[in-house]
Amino acid sequence: MSFFCNANGMTAEERARYDALMLSLDIKNRPRHELADGIAFELPPESAVIVKAAEWMCLERKCCPFFSFSLELDRTVRLSLHGEEGIKEFIGAEFSLEE
Repeated sequence: MSFFCNANGMTAEERARYDALMLSLDIKNRPRHELADGIAFELPPESAVIVKAAEWMCLERKCCPFFSFSLELDRTVRLSLHGEEGIKEFIGAEFSLEE
């Protein structure tokens, strides 16, 4: 399946905030787990991180509405991106994840 991002889905201000959140959350360097329908990233269990992750999901959805998200709070915070067949490969390419 092909996935198409909406490059115009965010305003310039939103894009700048999105980029800042990506740097702050450091998703590509976090421990991750492959799911049947996506990838889960482990984040530190801090209130500020949870708020940033929620804000990031809202912005990410504007350009990539085909993602489904979940945010689980336990001893760690688990941010999961889910989708249709082929989504894991897309996530790897989109977020420059190295194997």
